[in-house]
Amino acid sequence: MVENTNESAGKRSAFLSNAGLAILVFATAAFALKAIFHPERLARYTPLVIAHGVLMLGWLAFFVRQARLILSRDTQRHMASGKMSWLLVLLMFGTSITVSYSLLVEVQNAGVFIGNFFMLAAFLCFFIAAIRSIRKQDADSHKRFMLFASLTILLPAFGRVADVLFDSAEPSLIMFLVIVIVLPIVYDKVTGQRIHKATFFGIAGTVVWVALMLATIFSPVGPMLVEQVS
Repeated sequence: MVENTNESAGKRSAFLSNAGLAILVFATAAFALKAIFHPERLARYTPLVIAHGVLMLGWLAFFVRQARLILSRDTQRHMASGKMSWLLVLLMFGTSITVSYSLLVEVQNAGVFIGNFFMLAAFLCFFIAAIRSIRKQDADSHKRFMLFASLTILLPAFGRVADVLFDSAEPSLIMFLVIVIVLPIVYDKVTGQRIHKATFFGIAGTVVWVALMLATIFSPVGPMLVEQVS
């Protein structure tokens, strides 16, 4: 029984490690594609924007490293790294809000600012849920909420890919929702489990925050924000 449990835990960690690596490669490629096919955007890559991108990719690399530490059964280093994750999250938030506000002022379009606000709020909710789960010794929920947190910050990457492929960012939301909903379910199925309650919560939470984001973008809030910074 212990052997089977260890084998199952190893399979779950291996899946998260591989999925995290794929997510990291995708996000990095999205930045590169945007720079290659829209070189005029390079002028906006200020040191702050670059730092913001590095921090976001840094979170995805952190996710991969944490999964690999569990895979190698190095729980001590995994927990030590986890305690430092708050610093990374605070830096991500600081640069994200600053860059989003600067873009709002520059292009007079509130959509990106509102989208990033809801994305970061959802990321924080999933991150806190992951921390609370591990404090309750619920490692299964912890892993799933960390996966949802990492998938949540992929929205801008999907926007860049859609902009390059379709010359429009509009298809990005559909692409994003498909991945965020399907990948956690695949994780549950591949690792031989029924769909976990944390997966249901994660999917429901994602649908809610995306719906709220769209409702806010198409509400009077957007024009009000633009008017405030004009």
